[in-house]
Amino acid sequence: MALVEGPIGDYDMMIDGIIVFEGCAGLAVALYLLGSERGVDPADVSGEWITAFYTLPSAEWTRRLETAGHGPGERITGLWKTISTEHRASTDQGLYEDFDVTFGRWGAGYSEGMKKLEQRFGLAL
Repeated sequence: MALVEGPIGDYDMMIDGIIVFEGCAGLAVALYLLGSERGVDPADVSGEWITAFYTLPSAEWTRRLETAGHGPGERITGLWKTISTEHRASTDQGLYEDFDVTFGRWGAGYSEGMKKLEQRFGLAL
């Protein structure tokens, strides 16, 4: 967790805190999976590997968690289910498609959160 906490440790969470949290959780899952698959410590996972991993669909992340031996009822599987949920804007309710205006959210937390980490904290992979 220190790998993920480092870049955001001294910042206050604002309205986007839950999305930032889900971005950190997604990054932790990616570091874990890539480290275990490649037989390296998560601290040695390269930004290049992470960037490539984030291009994969969420179903591939799920498959890799299952391949690593994680099934229903485990904490990491429950976390992944939460942060990979695809939130969609409802146009039926007249919501704007802008998080900063509506306080709504869409997209999957792990990928949208990574965008927030890159934008807000200058975290570049």
